[in-house]
Amino acid sequence: MTKKILVVDDEIETTDCLKSLFGERDFEVITAHNGEEAVFKAQKERPDLIILDVMMPSSDGCIICGRIKDDNRLHSIPIIMLTAMYSMEDYSRGLESGADLYMTKPYSAEDLLKKVNSLV
Repeated sequence: MTKKILVVDDEIETTDCLKSLFGERDFEVITAHNGEEAVFKAQKERPDLIILDVMMPSSDGCIICGRIKDDNRLHSIPIIMLTAMYSMEDYSRGLESGADLYMTKPYSAEDLLKKVNSLV
């Protein structure tokens, strides 16, 4: 059965890169480019995993993560924060918002794939 991943990042290059990476490995990939779109698509598509950026112009990824985790229909979906924010404070904030994993950019595709496969 094909697993579905929702990739959320305001940078189209990032979502395209991850869509290609996971698409080549038989994942179905849905993308969103802001927080509201992410929540809507999570509710509509019910992905098996969400990869979520923290810094987006119109929304904060940690707040979006919290909204998803507070939704009884979505709370069990694993979330990986994938972000350029790398301080211990950022890391703690991401995990406290409900993220299952917190990864910083740049990242290795192999490491990200291993972490995704461990959660889905």
